[in-house]
Amino acid sequence: MARNLEDTGKHLIRILRQGGKASKALGQVLLDGRDDILTQVSQAMRDRSPQVQVLHMVHKEVGGLQTAANDLLTEHGLEAAQYQSASSAAYLVVLGLPDTNEYRVTKKFVREVFKKPMLAQNVSVADLISGQMASMDMHLVNVTRQAYSSGSTIHSVSKFIRAASGQLDDATLRRKADALARTSISRVANSTRYETFSSEEGVKGVIYTATLDHRTSNVCKVLDGTYWSNFDDVREPPLHVGCRSTLVPVLKGESLKSVKEQLMRPAVEPKSVRQLEEQGLHTRNNRVRKPSRTDRSPLKGVVKQKYVTYEQWIKTQPVTYQREILGPKAYGEFSRTGSLRKALGVAE
Repeated sequence: MARNLEDTGKHLIRILRQGGKASKALGQVLLDGRDDILTQVSQAMRDRSPQVQVLHMVHKEVGGLQTAANDLLTEHGLEAAQYQSASSAAYLVVLGLPDTNEYRVTKKFVREVFKKPMLAQNVSVADLISGQMASMDMHLVNVTRQAYSSGSTIHSVSKFIRAASGQLDDATLRRKADALARTSISRVANSTRYETFSSEEGVKGVIYTATLDHRTSNVCKVLDGTYWSNFDDVREPPLHVGCRSTLVPVLKGESLKSVKEQLMRPAVEPKSVRQLEEQGLHTRNNRVRKPSRTDRSPLKGVVKQKYVTYEQWIKTQPVTYQREILGPKAYGEFSRTGSLRKALGVAE
């Protein structure tokens, strides 16, 4: 049974879809909130309201925007958690645990998950939301002060945005909303998955499973394939913003070796210099160009890759590709020792 390919694939696809949905909604909230605040600032300047009064209004409105962002991400997070609870329970039933119950998720659960730090960055989703709102507040305050100090009324919201030097434009806010929304959804979906597996007596442990490609973080490269039988020791993904790793369950009565022999996983990078050249990724100066958003599509097809760790997988890749992913110094250490942990300097 190619268990990981089906379950983990569905899990990751659901996170991507739900994250995209939340990203679009959050981006619109931020854009609408920005426009509303700047419109109020414009009107206040025309009315010759005192600067201190206008700045107080900006702070208050950004606070309301933060509440709206929290509420929106909580709603989307709850939807993702409910799906993941049902999906993980159903998966365990398929694997042979017929009495598996869905883990009960609530808005309170989602909010608590948002407060839990991601281990590689020691920052939580709640921290990320606060940071995003603090950044918006700072830039809105700065452009308001600039307008007042210039002594001229800015009637156009677009002029305010241009005055912020690209920090309040549509593309920047949408990009930040995307990272925040996708990390939020990943956080709550993976926490639900963890709680489902750890609460079942028939599950004896989990395997940390990263993605086999150039975008995988150093800590996930090293942890890939790690097995924990003590759930208190598990490094629960996502470990950082943009993390795509997940956990695969191992049942009582199964050997770790037999589980890994059954597992199939996506391999999304080319495996030879010829393939690199065909896809335009192997350049004349012998460096591998990382694919852009537009040319990454050939790498997204799911290839049935027999289970190997990231360390084992990268050893099968072209030397130029290894060097590009790891960097010259780490590649040199890796070629000498064969250890990703030593080469990348990731602590135990």
